[in-house]
Amino acid sequence: MRNTVFKSIVITISAIVGSFCIVFLVLFLGFPKTLGQINSQLGQHLAAVKFYEKAYNRSGDFDTLHTLIDEAEKTESDYIAYLYGDKFIFDSQFDEYCALSDENNKTSLSTSDYYCGIIIKSIMAYKSNDSEILKDANNKIIDISFKKTFVYDDACPLKLTIMLVRKNSDKQLAKKIVERYDSSDEHVDDEWLFDDINQLRSI
Repeated sequence: MRNTVFKSIVITISAIVGSFCIVFLVLFLGFPKTLGQINSQLGQHLAAVKFYEKAYNRSGDFDTLHTLIDEAEKTESDYIAYLYGDKFIFDSQFDEYCALSDENNKTSLSTSDYYCGIIIKSIMAYKSNDSEILKDANNKIIDISFKKTFVYDDACPLKLTIMLVRKNSDKQLAKKIVERYDSSDEHVDDEWLFDDINQLRSI
């Protein structure tokens, strides 16, 4: 009698575990965004990052990319910012999203400057001595830093990058900033920026 009861319990538990595994596998393969949402709501942001990354790579959807960047920021996932940050900033829907966000949330820091700032910081933190990664990271930082900003203030992505370059005495990135500044008109015409660029020339 006891063996029969024990076997029944084992079979029941096995069936429950098996059903759970099947449901999880179906969600993982077919609905990674749903798993990302569930993990985010549970506070499991590292797991959420993995599922949102999978979902974005499958769909290429801007909203999913946006959520991936937000989840990565919560977990300080610098690698994700390095891989996807520039894709987010230069997505065709980014400027429209920022304009709508700024309209609904009146703050001194624009949405564009906020995201450019956190992504620049993350990529700077991720940079390594690997020559290929270093070169790619610097190029991404330059492109994001020179994204059109109308005011050269403390929130300006380019000003943030210059501050970090000075702090780290980053000669390679300083040289790239000066080269981009001298060869383009993408930047604001500002006396403080002019002075900062001249200081970078001597790093």
